[in-house]
Amino acid sequence: MSIGKMYRMPVSRGLCFTVIASVGYLVGAAALAAGTERKVVLPERGHPSLACTAEELGRLRQAYRGPGPERDIVAARVKEAERFVGKPIEFPPRGGQHNQ
Repeated sequence: MSIGKMYRMPVSRGLCFTVIASVGYLVGAAALAAGTERKVVLPERGHPSLACTAEELGRLRQAYRGPGPERDIVAARVKEAERFVGKPIEFPPRGGQHNQ
């Protein structure tokens, strides 16, 4: 009996997938660490983009045009956002901790 047959153990598909995914991740991370720079191209727009549904946007517009505390809340957010309109978007350098 050969040693290969004696010590053969079954390998699950999950383990194989994990190993293959880990190797792929490490190869990708090594490529990024080697200085591969990705260029981010943003669309040219004259207004800021909002992440909301059409229904939510309608409610925001209605609140902004109407009287009361709802208008005050939306107006404060609009005023805050206007500080950034027209300024270029700046991305921090790679490798730092930018959430602090």
